[in-house]
Amino acid sequence: EEISENYFLNISAPSILCNQFISCFENSKSECIVLNISSGAGKHPIHSWSTYCASKAALDMLSQVLQLEYPKFKIYSIAPGIVDTAMQEEIREADKTDFPEVDRFISYKEDGELASAEIVAQKYVDFLNNCSKHKDVLYSVRDL
Repeated sequence: EEISENYFLNISAPSILCNQFISCFENSKSECIVLNISSGAGKHPIHSWSTYCASKAALDMLSQVLQLEYPKFKIYSIAPGIVDTAMQEEIREADKTDFPEVDRFISYKEDGELASAEIVAQKYVDFLNNCSKHKDVLYSVRDL
C-alpha cells in the first residue's frame, strides 16, 4: 500500500494533472508553465528509498518528455534541496537498521544545512518570475 501511495503522489497524480493542464491550455495564446516538485533523490540513490527515488526520477523524465512533446509549454521539474519539514523530522527519527543513512540526515539539521520552506517557496516564485532565463527542464533550488 505504501508503494502505491508513493507512486500515486509522486508520479501518477502529477501525470494526470499535467495531461489535464496541457489539454485545457493547448490552444491558449498565453504562456503556459508547469512546475513539478522534484527531488535530489530522483538523481542520487538513497538506501531504503527505492520507491521514492524511482518515483522522483520518473517525474523528472515525465517533465522532460512533456517538454519535447509540447514545446509551446514551459515544463520544469525543480528539486527543492533539503528542506526543514515534517518529512525531515520523520527521517531523523528512523531506526538505523531500517535507514542506514539516518546519521547523515541528523547532521544536516545539526549543521544548519536545511532550508526553510519559506525560502524555498520564494526561490520557486523568483524562478517563475524569470522563466525566460531558464532553458532547461531540470533544476535544483540550490543552483538558482
